[in-house]
Amino acid sequence: QPASTVTEESTAATWNELVANSTHKEWKDCTVPYFKALLSGKHAQNAAEELNSPDLEEKGADLSDGVSRMGLKPRSGSMGDKPSPAGASAEKLSSLFRTAALGGVADRQLESDEDGTDLCNIEFSLAFGGKILLHNTFLKLGKGRRYGVMGKNGAGKTTLLTNIGTGNIEGLPTTIKTVYVQHDDASDDHGVALLDELLLHKDLVGTGVTKEEAAAALKAINFTDEMLENPRSCLSGGWK
Repeated sequence: QPASTVTEESTAATWNELVANSTHKEWKDCTVPYFKALLSGKHAQNAAEELNSPDLEEKGADLSDGVSRMGLKPRSGSMGDKPSPAGASAEKLSSLFRTAALGGVADRQLESDEDGTDLCNIEFSLAFGGKILLHNTFLKLGKGRRYGVMGKNGAGKTTLLTNIGTGNIEGLPTTIKTVYVQHDDASDDHGVALLDELLLHKDLVGTGVTKEEAAAALKAINFTDEMLENPRSCLSGGWK
């Protein structure tokens, strides 16, 4: 949407959906350390008592009200090594924070964890030709779901799907049967430069289109000089 038409409601909805799709591990990794720091020190005992109060859960108090009632404030000074209940309290506060952030949207991660429909939920990295395409990336696939892969041409979409199809993804369960239906080039480029091959195409022969005009048209849609000088086989799946 144009920036001028984006409403607070649509932004909130997007945030709710992002939270609903984030894994619980990711959520805890991001929030628990902050809550531990917040709960350490003089507020730790008070916070722990409030978090363990059944009243907080029974009323389903929102996060801001819960934090206000706890009297929590950012702690100054070093954290030190003094034992405190901050760890357990941070876990609970993180859970309350997630509930508030969902804003009524169903927690999809919880649903998939409970019904056991996850085919895989792994973290992996992927490289091609010495270039790192994905690093410490989460891949979660649910049974009966359909997914679309979006990204710029050359980002590695075809490489990712090819490796999923061959099972060449670290951590991918061997019990999953994968098939990748790959598009094939209609003809061999015989090592001819892309621009020259284009000009020799039957639809352009005899039209009077010059090499400069053809190059300008391709560059207008972000083809580079290097791409035009190399054979079509050097292009990624999207550029082909």
